[in-house]
Amino acid sequence: MRIFLKGWILVSLFLVGCSEEEAPPRPTGVCGDADAICDGSIGEGDTSSAATTWTEVIVAGQPRITALATHAKGHGWLAAAGGEVIRVEDSTLTTMTGCDSASWLSAWVSTQGRVFLGSGEGAFATLPFDADATEACERVESGHAYAITALIGFEQDDTVTLYGVDRGGYVLRWTYVEGASTQAAPVTLTQLAASLHDIDGTSPETLVIAGNKLVTGEHFTPVTWRAQDGAWVQETFQSPDPYSTFVDLEVVTPNLAYAVVVTNAGGRRFLMERVDGVWSHKTFPDGVLPGKLAAFGTTALYSATGTTLRFFDGQTWSQVGAASAPIWVMGGSAPDDVWAAGTGGVFLRGTP
Repeated sequence: MRIFLKGWILVSLFLVGCSEEEAPPRPTGVCGDADAICDGSIGEGDTSSAATTWTEVIVAGQPRITALATHAKGHGWLAAAGGEVIRVEDSTLTTMTGCDSASWLSAWVSTQGRVFLGSGEGAFATLPFDADATEACERVESGHAYAITALIGFEQDDTVTLYGVDRGGYVLRWTYVEGASTQAAPVTLTQLAASLHDIDGTSPETLVIAGNKLVTGEHFTPVTWRAQDGAWVQETFQSPDPYSTFVDLEVVTPNLAYAVVVTNAGGRRFLMERVDGVWSHKTFPDGVLPGKLAAFGTTALYSATGTTLRFFDGQTWSQVGAASAPIWVMGGSAPDDVWAAGTGGVFLRGTP
């Protein structure tokens, strides 16, 4: 039995055919009940513990925070475009000075708190949660000089299998063995015909990739692929406006995912929902602009656009908070421990 942590959100692994006794532990309310974990069905989420109280702090140096990852309530990491890496232990924020040689765009964290980072220059890096503030990141080149835009990892004993995607269309895998004297180099799995924006899933077999494909002039169209029998199969993804690009992708269970796309012109935004492998447009009220997501189920969906934080309980969108500066990333360990961060070092945590 394994538990993995999504790059931005804690999610339990959905084990096909398991019993309730075999279902992995998880935060209360995430993705429904034990049956949902065993059969991979759609999770309902938990609206009773929705985060409505938001505490904001400004990270020292006011970096633009571009990635975050959590592995327990109140514990995780922030990473910034200027090279800053910040360890979060409840109210204590520690800047790690040995990782500032890259522009960090993506992050994922293991259950033990080891963070894995992807850079704008095409490098991976990692650091344990108990590292000294001056300890240097363990760094390895991906083999491509493209920005690594998203990471997702899976654990088995002391081994982490990390998947990443980059803007050159490359799908990457790095296998990291805790305590090993040497680590294997990252492997290029394939190159897809798009600038890849995100990768997410509940297992290597259920991964979904989101990318932006240049179709004419300066116009892009959003494209998704799913892992299938060792290959990447392009899905049918029909945005209401074909000239759009991805803002975010969140896979909640093998049968449920959400994505947000924004039009190339005009800035209109659309929320897309994937149920049983089929994408559809999910409508929302006028004035609600979906952005970065933190998805825990069909009735527990957070979104941040600009400085506004919203929550969807399955029927109604409501504003639950506001930041002092624009939000770039969202995540959290559970519906009652939601994180958001962005411009000027703004960092918020939402609790009931």
